[in-house]
Amino acid sequence: MLDTISSFVLHLGRIIILPIEKGLDVKTKISVTLSEALLLEVDKLAIAPWTRSAIIEEAVQQYLANKARCERDERELKILNAHADEFNAEMADILSYQVEDDPQ
Repeated sequence: MLDTISSFVLHLGRIIILPIEKGLDVKTKISVTLSEALLLEVDKLAIAPWTRSAIIEEAVQQYLANKARCERDERELKILNAHADEFNAEMADILSYQVEDDPQ
C-alpha cells in the first residue's frame, strides 16, 4: 500500500489539495476558492498535525453530518406531527388513571 503525505498549493486564495492514498481512503485533488479572511482563520487552526486540508475536510464532514442529522430530525418531526392527535389522546387517557394525593 502506498502512503503519501497530503500537500497543498496556495495561489491567490485558491487551495489545491493533492491526492493522498492511505489504505482505502484515497484523497482526490480539488481546487477551492476561499476569501482571504476565511483562509487566515483556517491558518490559525493549521498547527501540526493539522493541515489546511485536514481542517477543511473535517469542516466538510461535520457540515454533512449536521445536514444529515437536521434532515433526519425534520423527517421524525413530520412523523410525530402526523400522529400528534393520536399521541395526545393516548396521553390524556393515561393521565386519567392517575390518582391524586389526598392532602390529609
